[in-house]
Amino acid sequence: MAHGITNVKIGGQERTICFNNHSLIYLGKQLSCDPANVMSKVSEIGDENPLRLLTFVIYAGLMGFMEREAIYVHDITMKNVAKWVSEADSEEFTSVWDTFSDAIGMPKATPEQVEAYEKKKKSALKK
Repeated sequence: MAHGITNVKIGGQERTICFNNHSLIYLGKQLSCDPANVMSKVSEIGDENPLRLLTFVIYAGLMGFMEREAIYVHDITMKNVAKWVSEADSEEFTSVWDTFSDAIGMPKATPEQVEAYEKKKKSALKK
């Protein structure tokens, strides 16, 4: 896995997210798959619920940063991250997704895929 780092404003503060081998392990646990199979599982979960996938990705990135820096931040829980994602400005997530997809070697989305994603995201937000 390549390395990627970015910042995102969630939970009322700017937080650093790091995609590395640690985050890949956390993401594999969240997606119930071997870390080597994360890319295929990401597509599957993203098709079902893009915000759930984003929650998993952000949580894994936060944990990746904490592991790398050998620090513990008490409010980083899956429950809190899910709440923060549901309340955050979606503009915050662009750099997170770009950094994550670059780190795992995911191909760039076509304009059609972006449009389809936006429709699913809007639909998921209405529920």
